[in-house]
Amino acid sequence: MKEEERTQLRNARTGAAIESAAARLPKGWVVSIDIESESAWVSLSDEYGDDIETDGSEELSDEIDGAVETAIIRAARRHGDDIKKEPSSTLLPEVVLHEPGETNE
Repeated sequence: MKEEERTQLRNARTGAAIESAAARLPKGWVVSIDIESESAWVSLSDEYGDDIETDGSEELSDEIDGAVETAIIRAARRHGDDIKKEPSSTLLPEVVLHEPGETNE
């Protein structure tokens, strides 16, 4: 896979992770993406504004997904909800890159 294709795939996964986070994040919880020169990381805050430690990852999309999972689990524990964790493979849609002009047919 070419470097440009890897970059496109990484960007698509990050975009999908952001959209998934917006749909799945418990009410009041906040995932923030901080960016500086040649670096980016994810921060998580609970509904009270307290910072919650998350696991780091090589890929920003994995950090976002991990923060959302942490938020879901902690919010459920705080509020006594049943936790039914989705398999991680269902969190993000499959992303397939094609050459310009190529289709799925």
